[in-house]
Amino acid sequence: MAMAMPWLHGRNTRVAMDQAGNAQVVWRQRVGDTNFINTTRYSTAKGLWDAPQTLDTSGPGAWPLVSTDSPWVVMNPAGLGLA
Repeated sequence: MAMAMPWLHGRNTRVAMDQAGNAQVVWRQRVGDTNFINTTRYSTAKGLWDAPQTLDTSGPGAWPLVSTDSPWVVMNPAGLGLA
């Protein structure tokens, strides 16, 4: 069964990949007046996408991002991603 790709309905989607084909995707999703920054990761070893997770909700106690309008992601050659 294929995983639904929620980032297709988000905004400002970014993808990072390593040489082995592992990938991490981040995207912004707006609900009401709040931006949510979500991420998911693809592992070539598992052949599956992880369940999406919310990284930042711009609410009290959230990590103080400069902007939740434009998420970004990078991945090093070892497959470690940072969003």
